[in-house]
Amino acid sequence: CISSSNDITKIQKISSGINAEYGVHERNTLVRKQDELNSLQNEEHLEERCCRLIRELRRYQRMRDSEKTVQDVEKEEQLEEEYKELLKKREMLLRIRDDINTISLEEEAEFQSVIERPKLLEDQSSCKVS
Repeated sequence: CISSSNDITKIQKISSGINAEYGVHERNTLVRKQDELNSLQNEEHLEERCCRLIRELRRYQRMRDSEKTVQDVEKEEQLEEEYKELLKKREMLLRIRDDINTISLEEEAEFQSVIERPKLLEDQSSCKVS
């Protein structure tokens, strides 16, 4: 490998591109972390609502059917529907979080490959032919 000013210029351009890429990567990492925190907060709110619904639903379920008024039956059915909807929302949030994690891992691997490329070029440009 012969080192030339052309090779050095290429390496400098790649290095400056990596510095810009690194800034973008850092920003994307922060955005992903904020999204993850928001997702966890949403999951926590859903979990709290589920717990309240379950407590209230159990109160109706402990009643004998013969003791329930029409309003009690309607309320119990309403609570069951709300609970089903919350479970669907929670599943959706989990799927979204899994997708985000997958994308994050892919982006991290891509970023690492971008970081490694200039090191290879630098190694190649610094080797001498005997």
